[in-house]
Amino acid sequence: MTEHRPLGWGILATGWIARQFTADAQLAGLHVTAVGSRSADSARKFAETFGIPQAHGSYEELVNDDAVDIVYVATPHPCTVRTP
Repeated sequence: MTEHRPLGWGILATGWIARQFTADAQLAGLHVTAVGSRSADSARKFAETFGIPQAHGSYEELVNDDAVDIVYVATPHPCTVRTP
């Protein structure tokens, strides 16, 4: 019989939206296994806040993490239109 592990979520970015999503994901019982940021310090602080086992100092490291199955992209879209 094959043993199944929970899907590992990776959070790409550490801003407000990432915080909201991560809190909700953990509340829903999802396994958030890693976070990636442009800054290793920001990733580390985010990981400590949410009890995430792995912090990556780049987005590339996050997506190459073997424990990450799904990535939530929490960065703003470059074509975002802001209204006054």
